Amino acid sequence: MLLFLGSWRATLIIAVSIPLAVLTSLIALSALGIAIVVITDTKLNNAIAFPGGGTLTAANAAYVHFTNYEVNAHYSLTSALTLGAAYTFTDGKFDNAGNAASPKWNQLSLLSDYALSNRTDVYAVANWSHLSGGLNSAAPGNSSLTAFEGASSYVGGIAATKNQVVVGAGLRTRF
Repeated sequence: MLLFLGSWRATLIIAVSIPLAVLTSLIALSALGIAIVVITDTKLNNAIAFPGGGTLTAANAAYVHFTNYEVNAHYSLTSALTLGAAYTFTDGKFDNAGNAASPKWNQLSLLSDYALSNRTDVYAVANWSHLSGGLNSAAPGNSSLTAFEGASSYVGGIAATKNQVVVGAGLRTRF
């Protein structure tokens, strides 16, 4: 919806300049290697199970809602050395037959990458994840099972505690 400002010229200037300023800012930030914010929203009705730690955790037809907010940046210190960082906040909601929870995850990731040549580089990555507000009672239908009790990362599976640290390093060659 466009608001008419009394003159077509004034309206046109604002209608063009605001999107152009946003687009120019995004191009400039992209050239600097900065991503502003990434938001994802996932809703599952009648969820059956969640994968984690190589097993499936029963959800028994639960309602699950995850909203992720991520801010990330990377910067090339030299032509060979790049550093990166990302912070992700996940706001979760879980509801099943009276068992409800609002788990929240905070995740911080750091990355460094050093190019040995045009095709080969070495990298190191560290990821810290923290869970708060998880479900502390046994999930319905399985008395030995608890849902959302441990921190989890994208690659590390579910931890036995509310905190998890995953580190990695590697040598990569592109063919």
